[in-house]
Amino acid sequence: MSQLVAARPSLGVKALTLLSYISSLCLIPLIFMRDNPYAYFHARQGFVLFIIQVVGAFVTIIPAVGQLVYGVVLWLVILFSLAGVVAVLFGRAWRLPLVYDLARRI
Repeated sequence: MSQLVAARPSLGVKALTLLSYISSLCLIPLIFMRDNPYAYFHARQGFVLFIIQVVGAFVTIIPAVGQLVYGVVLWLVILFSLAGVVAVLFGRAWRLPLVYDLARRI
């Protein structure tokens, strides 16, 4: 992990890395920034958040409980995305709880 923080990312890399935490836009750095470990780290975490959001949307099919579950999932995704954006702005590679464990497997 320290290798990701050792060299400060350039402004261009930060700009593209910010897309990692904006829903489906996470695919842009995931596909085009594979050679940059910093951007790819964030892109994988953003992709996990996107998948959680999509799965949460399908839960709305369940009567009564689905809307409540999706609301909770959406708030969690927003909070984790904001934490990811802050990490990118500071040039850090923070491991988001649970999200990082899933992202490592991608």
